Amino acid sequence: MTLVVAISAVIVSGLVGIFMGLISGFFGRWMDAVIMRLADLQLAFPSLLIGLIVMALIGSGVIELIFVIALTQWAYYARIVRSEVIKVRETEYVQASRALGAGNVRLIFKHVLPNALASMLVVASFTLAIAIYYEASLSFFGLGIPTAIPTWGNMIADARDVMLRNWWFALFPGLAITFTVLAFNLLGDWVRDHFDVKAE
Repeated sequence: MTLVVAISAVIVSGLVGIFMGLISGFFGRWMDAVIMRLADLQLAFPSLLIGLIVMALIGSGVIELIFVIALTQWAYYARIVRSEVIKVRETEYVQASRALGAGNVRLIFKHVLPNALASMLVVASFTLAIAIYYEASLSFFGLGIPTAIPTWGNMIADARDVMLRNWWFALFPGLAITFTVLAFNLLGDWVRDHFDVKAE
C-alpha cells in the first residue's frame, strides 16, 4: 500500500504542478506572480510539518494522505514546467507555429511538454522517494493510513512495543523503506545524467 499511495500522490502532484506551471508560463503577468508566490509559500515551510498539521486537521485515510503528499510536492513540477514554457515560447519555431495558426494547446503538447519531459522524470523519481518517506512517517505517528491497512509505516509503528525483544519486526520494513527510497534516488540521478538535465 505504501507504493500505491506514493505513486498516486506523485501522479496527482505532477498533474496539478504541470497545469499550474503551464498557466504560469504561458499567460504570465499576474497569474504567474500569484502561482509562483503560492509555490514559494509552499516551499518555504517544511513539507512534513505541513503534512502533520493538515492530517491532524482532516483526519487519516488513504485519499487524505494522497492529497496531503500531493499538496506538498506540486510546486516542484510547476517550477520546472514554467521554466520550460518561458524558454520555449519565444523560440523561432514556436513563433512560426503560432503564425501558422497553431493554438496554445497544440504548442503545449508539441513543443513545451516534450522539452520538459526529462526534467519532470527527474522530479518524479525524487518526489516518489519523498512520498514513500512521508507515508511512512505520517503512518508511524498515527496520522497516515489507518492501522488496519498494512504499510511500512504501520508495520514499524506496530513493532514499537516489542522492538527490544523482536527487533526484526521493525528492521525489515525499515530496510524496505531505505532501499526503495535509495533506488528511486539513484534512478533520478541516472535519468538526470542520461538526459543531461541542467539544474534550474
